[in-house]
Amino acid sequence: MSNGTINVSIALLHMYPALGDIQSNLSVLQSMTTQALQGGAKFVIAPELATTGYSITADQVQNGLGFQSPFSEFDPLSQLAQQYDAYVALGFAEIGANGNLYNSAILLKPDGSYYVQRKRGVALWNVMGDTPFDTVDTPYGKVGLVICSDTYLMDCPRILTLKEADIVLAPANWWGQAQQLNIWTTRTLENSVFFLVANRWGVEVDDRFPPNEYIYNMNDAPSAIVDMSGNVLLSFMMNETQKPYQNKLLTGSIDVPSDRVSSDNTVWSLINRVPRAYVSLANTYYVRDAGNQPIPGLPTAGIVQTCVMAYTPVADSSQNMRSINGLWNAQSVTSDIVLLPPNGLTSTAAIPDAQSAPWNTLVQFVQTQQIQLLVTSTVVPPEAPQTDNQQALVVIEGDGTLTTIRPVSDPTNALPNLRWPAFFDINQARIGVVLGSDDFFPEMGLSLAKNGIDVLVAPVILPPSLADPSVSLNNNISLLQTRNNDVVHLAVMSNSATGFVIVNGGGYIESNVSIDAADGMKVVALDASLVRTKFLNSYYTFDLQTLLGEEDAQTAVAEAKRLPLLEGIVSDEPQHALPPGLSHPIYYTPGNRILT
Repeated sequence: MSNGTINVSIALLHMYPALGDIQSNLSVLQSMTTQALQGGAKFVIAPELATTGYSITADQVQNGLGFQSPFSEFDPLSQLAQQYDAYVALGFAEIGANGNLYNSAILLKPDGSYYVQRKRGVALWNVMGDTPFDTVDTPYGKVGLVICSDTYLMDCPRILTLKEADIVLAPANWWGQAQQLNIWTTRTLENSVFFLVANRWGVEVDDRFPPNEYIYNMNDAPSAIVDMSGNVLLSFMMNETQKPYQNKLLTGSIDVPSDRVSSDNTVWSLINRVPRAYVSLANTYYVRDAGNQPIPGLPTAGIVQTCVMAYTPVADSSQNMRSINGLWNAQSVTSDIVLLPPNGLTSTAAIPDAQSAPWNTLVQFVQTQQIQLLVTSTVVPPEAPQTDNQQALVVIEGDGTLTTIRPVSDPTNALPNLRWPAFFDINQARIGVVLGSDDFFPEMGLSLAKNGIDVLVAPVILPPSLADPSVSLNNNISLLQTRNNDVVHLAVMSNSATGFVIVNGGGYIESNVSIDAADGMKVVALDASLVRTKFLNSYYTFDLQTLLGEEDAQTAVAEAKRLPLLEGIVSDEPQHALPPGLSHPIYYTPGNRILT
């Protein structure tokens, strides 16, 4: 221990699991693990499905590739963990006591015991994992397991963090240019946890779909060590200069703050959560096992012309208005929604009034130019005595209605009113709006996605009164970019006159359009129809109790039962298959509750 930290040696087994060859893979795992432990590693992590390879079938798992508790096949690795007083994690195919097949990971502990986590993501051969996410106490902090694409959305890592995880071990089998490092970096920033990811390499032939045959080149799959501040300490993937390819033992270390081992995680975006505002997480719209059904009542999907302006606001609101008019007139454009920088009109602390200066000029601009929605932010006086001014969203609709939306999160815990994530319907899309500071709470973006938004619009500023000083504006933008995984388009503008529009192609980034002061303004066409099918997760009751708290989870279920269910899709006794223990399908939509 030094400087208040505990240095922990890490080994990632970047290996090639031979498809279907259990004995060969176990031999490689034992050899590489021995080498890692002899080198002083205290955590050894191997890939997802390290014992079998990726392209396996249910029949193969049931007839030789699957392991059953107490997993005697791992005895040699367990003995190594005991001998070297270390922890060994790896992925494997599991046959449960109930006969179900699971994509699982095991953590072998120094005392000879083990912990198993089952993947929630479903492939052709496995069912949805049914074990609660939990943590294991170690001398280096609490440790949790999450497998590969379970890191894609915010919820699984968030549940682990709420279970007090300090270190997340992630066996992975994730190739392709899928923004993996950005995703894992985001998860560390959201939760202030370490991420240790062991991936794989190699070319695998998938012959499960005769007469078709698919070849997977997994050599671009990255392994990584990311610290709790989002710094990538190690990143590795195979490249052409490394031929002939071979298994690679990757070593590094992390410095765990000693106070994290003995006390709670106090990261800003954790201790200031408002679980009751996230009750939309409990609805089952857009989840795979309910047929990805959309929320009812959405506007008919169409093309949304989205204008983002890049300029640096000044203290003089008249000058800011001239900047807005100048940029608009220079390009002779039309647009459905317009995003200005934070404090795009004024930063004078006052409640905006559509009938009074300076806001009446911006309202007139919206109506004259036939804009359906304009979004910026401003400074408003505090709601509670002896608290600071706040940033608040300002949304102006096409009919001149001006709405002020204070942040959902509240570091002072002094706000008298509960608020929900806000969204607005225009003719051809549902638009979610969020302050950059609120987006550090990953529940915000997912709650909006659960409410069916097509576009997420965010003016990003982190004033000292709201932001954790250790978190930079660039990190906030990185967080917002990862919201693409919720299957929404994104429009972002920062107080430094830099921003972007991410065009979502239906679950992937089709293009990323950057905007800065040299551009002045850009208009990007966003197709709402491309994001109407979202791929979100189902939750067990115990998941909701962790994400929302016991009381709020019960409230969400109770309110949902008063709302109509989707006819032909679910009922109180669901007709579609749900894993044992999954809560009744609940459809809770808090609606557009906005505090003006």
